[in-house]
Amino acid sequence: MDKRKIYQALIEPVLGLNRKLKNMKKPNSKFKVEVIKTHSEKPYAVVEVDSNSVIARCRNREDAMYIMNLQKKTPTFGNQPIPSFFKEPL
Repeated sequence: MDKRKIYQALIEPVLGLNRKLKNMKKPNSKFKVEVIKTHSEKPYAVVEVDSNSVIARCRNREDAMYIMNLQKKTPTFGNQPIPSFFKEPL
C-alpha cells in the first residue's frame, strides 16, 4: 500500500468527526454591534441576539464594543434576561 492511502484512511474518520463537532457549535455571543444609519447622532447599537432588541446606542464603535464585552463577561442582571423596559426594538 501507498503511504498516502494509509494516511488518508487513518485521517478521514478524524476529519469527519471534527467537521461534525464544528457544525454542532452554538454561537457563544448573545450580543452584537450593528451600525444603524437612521440614527446619525448615535449610529452604533449593541443588539441582543435572542430578542433582536437594542440595549444601548453609542457614538463610536469602541464604546459599543466595551458595553458588549461588559455584558458578556459580567451581565448586569446575572442569569436573568435584561428587562424589556431597558430594550428598544431594532
